[in-house]
Amino acid sequence: MANLERSRQGSRGWTDAGPRADTATHRERTSSGPGELTARALRAVALLNEGDSDALLALYHPEARLVTPSDVVLDREAIVELHAALRLAFPDLVWELAGCVEGEDAVVAELRFTGTHTGPLVNGVTAFAPTGSRVALRGCEIVRFRDGRVAEVRSYFDALALCAQLGMD
Repeated sequence: MANLERSRQGSRGWTDAGPRADTATHRERTSSGPGELTARALRAVALLNEGDSDALLALYHPEARLVTPSDVVLDREAIVELHAALRLAFPDLVWELAGCVEGEDAVVAELRFTGTHTGPLVNGVTAFAPTGSRVALRGCEIVRFRDGRVAEVRSYFDALALCAQLGMD
């Protein structure tokens, strides 16, 4: 246990009591509000909820990429197309930023996704007919920034839970 504690302290800046005050890569937020990168993550969530593809595209660095849980890599335009496809499949889609940890050039964001599957859900070349099912998922994204814009997103969510909620066994 002591080795685990030393490892966590040395490489991550954490102790059993929470983040160490002296770590440079973690900024503890107080009532003064979110940090700059967390504020950008909140802005992205707001744009996702509004379905504003042009404004969402502007948040991404020209060389941005999203890596899905199955290691599919999407470029900037494909990221925006993915979100438009999700909006088509789940017109009442709501994203919520449930938590966020900010580092020097990245945030780790816990997200909630809720919506009703009333449109076609397109996955590559396969389209799944609407099921009318209500879904609620949690996921995590590691978002790295470059030049003030989103450069990389590593997205993690339970695809099997999504399939189960849609009745796809």
